[in-house]
Amino acid sequence: MFKRFFKKIIPSQLLAAYHFFLAVLANILYRFPSRRMTIIGVAGTNGKTTTCNLVWHILHEAGFKAGLTTSINFKIGEKEWTNTTKQGMQGRFRLQKLLRQMVREGCTHAVVETTSEGIKQYRHWGIAYDVAVFTNLTPEHIESHGSFEKYKEAKGKLFKTLSRYQWLKKSKRVSVINGDDAHADYFLKFPAEEKWIYWVKTQNSKLKIQNYNSKFKTFIASDLKLTAQGTEFTVSYNDNEYTFKTKLLGEFNAYNCLAAIAAGLSQKIDIEIIKRALEKVASMPGR
Repeated sequence: MFKRFFKKIIPSQLLAAYHFFLAVLANILYRFPSRRMTIIGVAGTNGKTTTCNLVWHILHEAGFKAGLTTSINFKIGEKEWTNTTKQGMQGRFRLQKLLRQMVREGCTHAVVETTSEGIKQYRHWGIAYDVAVFTNLTPEHIESHGSFEKYKEAKGKLFKTLSRYQWLKKSKRVSVINGDDAHADYFLKFPAEEKWIYWVKTQNSKLKIQNYNSKFKTFIASDLKLTAQGTEFTVSYNDNEYTFKTKLLGEFNAYNCLAAIAAGLSQKIDIEIIKRALEKVASMPGR
């Protein structure tokens, strides 16, 4: 209640400066831990938590020690615990502390659920993202941002960070975009050394596929089958076709899988390893 009251009486610029100061302080205190790992950030209205967990499973299957922070769960290697903070993206100090702990315990990768509210409060500041994943955008959480455009711009700030830390030269800066989303072009405009675009192939998407093929690494799923046992689809990649079967239900989870597959491929993980990882996932924490 007090937080809401102070937010109303304190000027927005002063509030933003306060959040920025805390972000800088947290990074200094924990010595910019993200610079020691490959950081994969996932943004979007829906599917962030599931996509983050799927990416973690792919990294784990490929032999990487990875950390994870989402609205549902945390992981450092195989150690997992529940997120009881009620925050999708952790506060500046808690998030930097988690990233530092991942570094200390030997993680080479970290998957970070990155929310628009977190970005608004500079919780993403100082995190050297290597991969930015966009799942989708729908008109939710508008009351916090003031308008849909500002909400979209907040999500876009994750993708802006890809060019900000290029001087670190940790790895290629990569964006992964849902081509079926109406706002795909907005997120594709941000600079990245490598851009991946994924979608489910339909009659309506043929023209899009032709336009994007020459510009980006394209990743197409077809023959989508939804059953009571799970989801199946065929992926066209490098002139070959691969059939993916997952126990996760629904078309939305097919899209979450596609985002995770593209993120895995961007890290040079073999597609057969990615297949094996997704087939092992029976359910999502808290779902």
